[in-house]
Amino acid sequence: MPSGEPMIKGFFKTSVLEAHKELNPHFLPALNALDAAIVQQLLAMPTLREPVPSNYFEVKSHLESQFFKDTPYITHDLYEQLCRDKNLELASDDSLLSILNRLGTIRYFDKSHTRNLHILNPAWLSDGVYRILTAEHTHNLRGVISEKDFARILYKSEHHVFDYPKQHYGYLIEMIRQFYLGYVQPDTEKIFIPQAFGSDYPARFNPEDYKTNALHFFFRYETFIPAGAISSFIARTFGQVQGNMYWQKGIVISNKTETALVMQTDIKNRIDIWVQGEDRREFFITIRQIFREFHDRYIALQVAEMVGLDARRDTSVKYKVLIAHKHKGKADYTDEEGNDYNIDALLGSFETPAATQQAITNNFYRDHYDMRGAKHIQFIRKEAQSISAELNDLMAQSQEMSEANKALLDKLIADLGELQKAESPKQAKGAIEQLTETRKNWVKIASEESVKWATKTGLDQIPFKEKFNFIQEKIVNLLQDNRFQDFVKSDNWA
Repeated sequence: MPSGEPMIKGFFKTSVLEAHKELNPHFLPALNALDAAIVQQLLAMPTLREPVPSNYFEVKSHLESQFFKDTPYITHDLYEQLCRDKNLELASDDSLLSILNRLGTIRYFDKSHTRNLHILNPAWLSDGVYRILTAEHTHNLRGVISEKDFARILYKSEHHVFDYPKQHYGYLIEMIRQFYLGYVQPDTEKIFIPQAFGSDYPARFNPEDYKTNALHFFFRYETFIPAGAISSFIARTFGQVQGNMYWQKGIVISNKTETALVMQTDIKNRIDIWVQGEDRREFFITIRQIFREFHDRYIALQVAEMVGLDARRDTSVKYKVLIAHKHKGKADYTDEEGNDYNIDALLGSFETPAATQQAITNNFYRDHYDMRGAKHIQFIRKEAQSISAELNDLMAQSQEMSEANKALLDKLIADLGELQKAESPKQAKGAIEQLTETRKNWVKIASEESVKWATKTGLDQIPFKEKFNFIQEKIVNLLQDNRFQDFVKSDNWA
């Protein structure tokens, strides 16, 4: 899976039980769409058409055989020995390992601390890490543990059947470190687990101390705050923590002469950032980038970036509003109470002029869509291409279709072609509107051709009528798909 690619590819509201056992037709369209989406993802797998030596399959089959049924992992040495037993050249080991990882036969992480162990049963890894993070012992120690505590946490029981040998503790620790689930202190080897920290403020902590003469910026979550947002940030920046100024929902970090308070406020559904110091803008830029990278992992996440205007009155303005004002040449922003704020001064406090100009360009001059939108349009274009291919195949095999109806289907294919070319929400919206109009001819075509197609089958022995209805269903699902509807909303493009 490419770096940054979301693991969730789509949502389908359906019920296999209702569709097949209860024969409820209401669930069939979404179920068929789910089936098509699964096939599409399988066909898009990079290893599908990749030629490989036949003994690659011998290694894969052996790893998936009963011989390894109760083996949750193997060492890299054992993997190499297996490859030699199957007559693979040493140079091909890494190539095969990459393929096996993508197929799910093996899970491995190509880092120096974790490369020696390859996971055959992901439950071994997830169960071990999850228990370390959530164990009562971890919470009793307020999230500060060490490898010495693992024996008390990773014991076998009726519900936890895996063994965790001491020599593999380091592997679990590295997973916690790599995925920012915790911070490992280099000099003491202590492991800090943010989600198990105390929920109360640390002693002698007063939030107001960090708000004086500070930049104030916050993320306002319109839907929900992802569970790992603040804990991931704390784990990632814990090396800069100021003394003991940390708790489950916040942290104070320092960088030379700069200090930042970052804390989550559940009642207001937001994460606030206050930054003090001489080079506070540069420190803030680093903090904001960490959160932006985290947010990009969630396709449906709705979060507004808010610029603080006056911390005493807790007033703020959307960052995108300031960008829009700047684009329109306005010098000042006026709040609800009539107070004026210089836009250049506000933006200049939080980012460089080049970054501001880039934001303006992205939002107003390039019909820009963000990374989540790019993934939406990628799905839409692939789906349009798939439907076009099926329509072309249908027309090629149906010799008895009237010329008028062929012309209508040609127009439908042309509209799908325009959708495939869409590079932005605006273009996609225009293409989908045209496609919606063209699709209205479907009833006419189906009515006129149904008699001829009732008993006809294609080369694959599937009745033409069934094919026709299935393509119609796919178009309807595309038009109604939440990913498309979210993408073409007017507030997602300039």
